Amino acid sequence: MLSIFEGISQSEVVDTIQRVALKLITSTFFLWTCLVLLLSQHNWKRPINFLLIVHWVFRSIGDMLEGSLTLFERKSDAWPYNNEGWLYSYGVASLFWFSSEIIGDWYLLIRTKVLIKNKKKLRWVFVMCISYNVIKITQIIVFMKYIPFRNGYNYEDPHQGDYYVLDMARNKLEKWVNVAIQQIFSIAYDITVIVALKKNVFNKMKDLKSNQRTNENTFLLRFKQISEYRIYLSILVTIIGAPFIFGFCIEIIYLTNQNYSLDDHERLGKLGTYCNDAIIDSIRVCILNFNYVFMYIDQIMLRFYVETNNKSKQSSSNNSNSINNDYNKNKFNFNMIYHDHKNYDELDSFNANKTIYYSNYDIINKYNNGNSVDNGYEMNFNNPPFKNSPYNNNLYNNKINYNDLNYNNLLGNYIPSNNIYKYNGNI
Repeated sequence: MLSIFEGISQSEVVDTIQRVALKLITSTFFLWTCLVLLLSQHNWKRPINFLLIVHWVFRSIGDMLEGSLTLFERKSDAWPYNNEGWLYSYGVASLFWFSSEIIGDWYLLIRTKVLIKNKKKLRWVFVMCISYNVIKITQIIVFMKYIPFRNGYNYEDPHQGDYYVLDMARNKLEKWVNVAIQQIFSIAYDITVIVALKKNVFNKMKDLKSNQRTNENTFLLRFKQISEYRIYLSILVTIIGAPFIFGFCIEIIYLTNQNYSLDDHERLGKLGTYCNDAIIDSIRVCILNFNYVFMYIDQIMLRFYVETNNKSKQSSSNNSNSINNDYNKNKFNFNMIYHDHKNYDELDSFNANKTIYYSNYDIINKYNNGNSVDNGYEMNFNNPPFKNSPYNNNLYNNKINYNDLNYNNLLGNYIPSNNIYKYNGNI
């Protein structure tokens, strides 16, 4: 029968409950979540915000359950003091911990899927993400099935402590082999994402740099940069922590594969000491926290760039009525990450007409010279200058937007003007 609060003073119970309740606001992700919601106060119901909130809540619930261990009756002097305490604190906590991690892992996939609509091009990203998640699900099983005191709490059994050490060592082995595999899949996942982005998005955004004028494309370029930097930093931090994790894992494998006699209390005592993973586990948690905190930083930076572009574009629009008219005619919904049902996957179709585009550019440029707000550098796709020209119709039907970045109500609305992009300030 589940025994809780038994043998514990009332003051100790109150103190423990207070500490457990505070886990919700002392969480690493609490302030980050509040900051993201504060910056999104006018549109806080965005799906990506719910993902960040659930990640924080699940992680906090896991920490709260972990802190509840001392509320259970102590049936042994050895940690975790009884089997029920382990199961209902650490065991159930692992369900929330790793669920929050899985949710956090899907953030990167969602972010990538927004940029690349073609599922075939994301095949390996999906494979790595799901494999990474499966490994973490098996870690939940490792926590749940562990029984610290398999023979009960018979103090008269001279080998009870020996069984306890051997079972704990076996559990640590399974846990850290799993963690080591997680590190491998984490790096593989990041690599598949950066390869997919470079191949299908970043390489096709190079034209933005050559066409950039008065910082019109600053947002997209920064969007690209923070995407790259986030992944590179994640890989770097994982690689830095990998030697410690793999080193400890190898040590545990070596120690647990030794032959131990139940009467060899000295060696078993050393085994129990070497299996203490408090320090290495703090390193593992730091790596995870770094990667998941970047989700929140990612959102904050994107919001900051949106606000910056919003102010600059509003200022620019006030200086030209023609620009304002162009905004109204060509309004682009950034919330849907695609415009006229076109995205980055259609760049190949656009490139097929690229030669035609440049061969007719001078003619179109001259035609628009007196009407374009950019002195001839902006093509009017809504009103093709040569309605009877097969070349113009081909261009019009295959126009492309480099900022087809649907981010699930993540940002605002952008206006495509050839390869120059303007923000219309609607968030």
